[in-house]
Amino acid sequence: MRKKINSILINTAVIGLFTLCSHQVFTSPAFSQSTTGGSGFSDTNLLISTLTADNAIQLDASLAELSDELDAAKTDLTAATATFNTSQETLSSASNIFQDSNNALDALKDQLSSTETALTTSVGALNSATAELLTLQSELSALPAGDPSAAELATQIEALETTINTELQPAVAELEASLTSTTSEISETQTIVDQNAANLSQAQADADKSKQELDAAQAELDQTNSEIESANNLFASELDNITTQVNGLSDEQIVRLNQKLNSAIRQGLVVEIDAAQLEMVLQGEFSKQQIDTFTKAFIERAKLFKKANQLAELAEKTGNDQLLLRAEQTRERASAQMVKRFAKIEKIGIKNSAREAKREAKEAKKASNDAKKVAKKAAKAASSAAKDAAKAAKEAAKDAAKAAKEAAKDAAKAAKEAAKEAAKEAKKAAKKASKS
Repeated sequence: MRKKINSILINTAVIGLFTLCSHQVFTSPAFSQSTTGGSGFSDTNLLISTLTADNAIQLDASLAELSDELDAAKTDLTAATATFNTSQETLSSASNIFQDSNNALDALKDQLSSTETALTTSVGALNSATAELLTLQSELSALPAGDPSAAELATQIEALETTINTELQPAVAELEASLTSTTSEISETQTIVDQNAANLSQAQADADKSKQELDAAQAELDQTNSEIESANNLFASELDNITTQVNGLSDEQIVRLNQKLNSAIRQGLVVEIDAAQLEMVLQGEFSKQQIDTFTKAFIERAKLFKKANQLAELAEKTGNDQLLLRAEQTRERASAQMVKRFAKIEKIGIKNSAREAKREAKEAKKASNDAKKVAKKAAKAASSAAKDAAKAAKEAAKDAAKAAKEAAKDAAKAAKEAAKEAAKEAKKAAKKASKS
């Protein structure tokens, strides 16, 4: 079973290793302290710090990048907020201006309607007066000369003409002029209203656009904060998983891992071993030899990837494509070595399993022999005990028979004495009776 677990875990880990990225190590005080004593190497916190160093580097790098993005997002949000506020003020102003001009247009339209009504009334009054004047003039023309009523008609005609000329016609003319002026004002005001409506529409479009930009800036800030939270949660999750795995290791495994990984720390390397790979050590019950090979595989890989990264950086600076090729070959060599190391771990596990099975078989055989010896001794003891019991039973029976015989003799003797005594008493009684 142990052999099977080793094989499954190793194969899974090797496949996962090809997707990992190697990182250059920063020298942190927590990781650069050398530990030489056994008590230091038994420190679980030291092992946890070493195993999560790469995660800490990734977290720091992510947070540094996200910090810049966060600052930019905050700046964009501030600018978008200012633009949005300005657009809202412009929209409010445009809306008020449009409403005022529209109210003015409505007032002019109401004024035009009143003027039209008044003009209609005035024109009607003028027409009526004119018709009446024509009637009076016709009546005056029809009177014979010297008719006394002619003077009265002439007076009425004169008064009516005066009313028409001084009141009715000027009123109509004034209303017609007002109507023309109001119509012109309505036209001008309508143009202003149309322009204000266009301005309001543009202000609304600008406000809508600034709202979209504000929402986008807020979403970008929220996304950046979410990525920061995710980065922290990812590190916390891996830390919890690593801690759980480390707490499940034996003291010997913790010491061995610390001892071997300490060399990587001294070289300024961070070895990438995640919780899933550490699970191999725990579930596979790795021996010291397996742990040595396990840590060596990761340390060698870190060295080769460090070299590959240096070659890639140099290639980028110099433009030498051959260096890029060498960098890729170095990474491939690292991956190939990992496969070999993990195959070796599996072989060691198989040997350990066989050795363990042989030891267990030997112990089982020894236990079986010991059990046989104990059973033999027990059987011998039981036989001896049975003989002793039979002998004791025989002696007890013999003693019991002898005792019974003695008891019977004693009883017979006592009975005889009792009978003799009874006969003697009976004789005395008979003798006494005969004398009477």
